[in-house]
Amino acid sequence: MNPRRLLMSESAWHLIREAASLSHPSEAGGILIGVRAEQALWITQAIEINPSTRDQSSYLLPRGATRRLVKAARAVDSRLGYLGDWHSHPADVPTSTTDHATLLRTAMRDREQTVLLVARQRETDYYPEVHQSRGDAIERCKVTFVGDLPEQQERNRE
Repeated sequence: MNPRRLLMSESAWHLIREAASLSHPSEAGGILIGVRAEQALWITQAIEINPSTRDQSSYLLPRGATRRLVKAARAVDSRLGYLGDWHSHPADVPTSTTDHATLLRTAMRDREQTVLLVARQRETDYYPEVHQSRGDAIERCKVTFVGDLPEQQERNRE
């Protein structure tokens, strides 16, 4: 089976890599904002969120932070919405069973395809491991890096 396609802005990935590096050896994390295109999800922004819990093997988003930040992003650009969460693994370890369970729980709650991006450290850099929920299944995604989302143009009213 071919992996699902996921678009990601280079600026979002840059923020994740930078946050993961600065937080090392603890985990960093946050949320993924973007658009749902016909053929793929497009992560346009990554937002780092100071956690309620952070150490070398866990990261926990504080309650209420996601809704507030998504609402703020939508106020700037109505096309944007919540696509999922991200966090770093300061070692080269894959997503955990806890990561997968959280992804499925979030997808069931939101009734939407949801993404989990784990920035895994390998040697001196990070690389993305991305999974997407599809109902009660989790599939690996192939990431294609792209530019930023063009600014929203006001529609002409006639």
